[in-house]
Amino acid sequence: MTKANQTILDRDCQTRLVLSLVVSLGFLGLAAVDPVGIAVMPLLLTQPNGIRRSTWFLLGSVLGIITLGVVFVIGAGRIMLRLTTDYPWLEPGIEIVSGVLFAGFGFYLWWRRRHGDAGPEVSDSLRRRLNLSGGKLFGFGAGLVVVQSLLDVVFIVAMINVGARNLPALEVLIAVVVYAAAALTFQIAIVAAYAMAGPQRRTVVADAVTGWLDRHGTTTAIIAAIGVGAVLVASGVSDLNGGPSLG
Repeated sequence: MTKANQTILDRDCQTRLVLSLVVSLGFLGLAAVDPVGIAVMPLLLTQPNGIRRSTWFLLGSVLGIITLGVVFVIGAGRIMLRLTTDYPWLEPGIEIVSGVLFAGFGFYLWWRRRHGDAGPEVSDSLRRRLNLSGGKLFGFGAGLVVVQSLLDVVFIVAMINVGARNLPALEVLIAVVVYAAAALTFQIAIVAAYAMAGPQRRTVVADAVTGWLDRHGTTTAIIAAIGVGAVLVASGVSDLNGGPSLG
C-alpha cells in the first residue's frame, strides 16, 4: 500500500470516528432532559418582550455550555489521553459508574413521586431572577447552565469522550456545539413554536408546555435518567469487551 493510500485510509477512519462521536454526543445531549429548564421557558415567554428575553437566556445557556465544554475538553483531554493509555479500562469504567449514578437518580425520583413529591418546580428565587434585564438574563442563563452541567454526569461523560480523542481545536468546537444544541433542543423548540404562533395562540402554547410538564415532567425525567443510565452502563461494558460504545 502506498503512503498516499494509507493517508487516505487514515483520514477516512478519523472522519468515521468523528462522525460516530458527533452522533453519540447528540444522543447524550438529547438525553440530558432538564424539566426545570424547560419550565423556565413559558415563564420567560409570557413576560413583556418575552421572545427577546427568552432568546437572551437561551444564548447565555448556549455560550455557557460551549465555553465550559471546550475548557473541560482541553483540561480533561491531556489527562485522559495519558490515563487511558496506561489504564484502558478507565474511560468505560467512568461510563459504567456514571450510568449507575444516573439510573440511581431516576429511581430516587420515582421513589420521591411514590411518596407524594410533585416533582421538579421553578423555585421562588429562580422566578425572581427571571425578571432581570436582558444582559443580566444572558449572564444568569450562562451561569445556571454551567452549574447544572458540572452536576450532570451525562455532560461529564460526553466531554471526557471528546477529550480522550485528542481532536483538533475546530473538531472539538464542533463536537461541543453539537452537544449544546442537542441539550437545549426542547427549550429552543418551545421558543420557536411560541414565536411562530400567532399572538392569539401564544398563550395556548405556553399553557400547553406548562400543562405537559405538570402531567408528564417527572415521568419523563425518570424514564430519561433510568434509560440513559442503562445505555451508559451497556456502552461501558461493551467497550471493555472490545465492542461499540458511545465514545
